Amino acid sequence: FGLSVRPQPRQRLQYRHLRDDPFVLLCRKDDPLATRASAPWSVFATRACIVSAPNSSIRQITDAAFLRLRTPVRPVLEFPSVAACGAMVAAGLGIAALPVLALELANMAELAAVPLARPAVTRPIGLVTRVGRSLPPVARAFMDSLALDQAQ
Repeated sequence: FGLSVRPQPRQRLQYRHLRDDPFVLLCRKDDPLATRASAPWSVFATRACIVSAPNSSIRQITDAAFLRLRTPVRPVLEFPSVAACGAMVAAGLGIAALPVLALELANMAELAAVPLARPAVTRPIGLVTRVGRSLPPVARAFMDSLALDQAQ
């Protein structure tokens, strides 16, 4: 089993939803956006933005959010990892959208995370298992405890 985003329907995996991981705008602490309570997705159409690699689950979600905008978003760079994204934003190369749980992979010393709104966008996180495979009792118990922790 594993913890993952919701798999594609064509994959032979079962998915058990645990939580929604909200997206935030990542910017430098000295950026005017850093002091806002929230920011709209439309800000990406007016500022240099950095996006994840095309095969990333993050990119699929941000591309869908950008499509909802009436103004096109033209990314200036693609990042290969969340750590690289943080370094690029800290260097002043642009702003980015990341899910909250991914922020632990970036050095946040010079960065700020601002909730994104209009619309609120999340990425589903859950437990995945292979279809047709059974798990040992200890694995099932661990999975059940994760689900209980999320319900509380």
